[in-house]
Amino acid sequence: MTDLLLQRACHTALIWTGVRSISNLLRYGDTAPRPRQRLSISPADITDRYLQSRNGNIRFGHWRSGQVVDGDWDQSRRPFVKSIKFQSCAAHFNKGVEWKDTKALPYGLNKLEQNGKYDGCSTEPELLARYASLDNLWAKTKVAGALPPKAARNTTLRTGILVHIDRQGQLLFGNQGFHRLAIAKLAKIETMTVVLGIVHPQALNTEAYQTLMKKRP
Repeated sequence: MTDLLLQRACHTALIWTGVRSISNLLRYGDTAPRPRQRLSISPADITDRYLQSRNGNIRFGHWRSGQVVDGDWDQSRRPFVKSIKFQSCAAHFNKGVEWKDTKALPYGLNKLEQNGKYDGCSTEPELLARYASLDNLWAKTKVAGALPPKAARNTTLRTGILVHIDRQGQLLFGNQGFHRLAIAKLAKIETMTVVLGIVHPQALNTEAYQTLMKKRP
């Protein structure tokens, strides 16, 4: 755990000191990925999510933002719609299933029992309140046709919907912002703001990547 925290601290320092930005610019030129870069994309553009369990359990969190990472990590993936959180949101918002009867709540409660914390919650009442708050987010999103201003402004490195870019220049969900992405998809909103995670080096020369880099909010 200490090693992981140290690695995370080192990556964070590279971001906030500007070292990663400068290094990327010198190595990859004007189209180099930038840490903390925000992109305006369609929720429909994200079909798969990164599955760390198929890649040695390596987590590519927000502290790796803007890093160019080689290898086959982008082959470790799974359709986003197969995730428990998306399926639970779909059951609740589209079919009226109570949160307690979806897969998400029992799964979350089990994680709480095992780890003492889950999804930013430490107790069952906190977890129940978190899911209840999603009803408000859903209602506002449906009315506005977009994620509400507070959620949109909340697109920071630590809290934004995180996306990686695979070797084809396509988006791969980075497992941060599950519920907001699920709601954005289910509500069929046109655009949303996301935060850049890691990028595969083979993506840098693709037309898809070049197009993505122009989609800034």
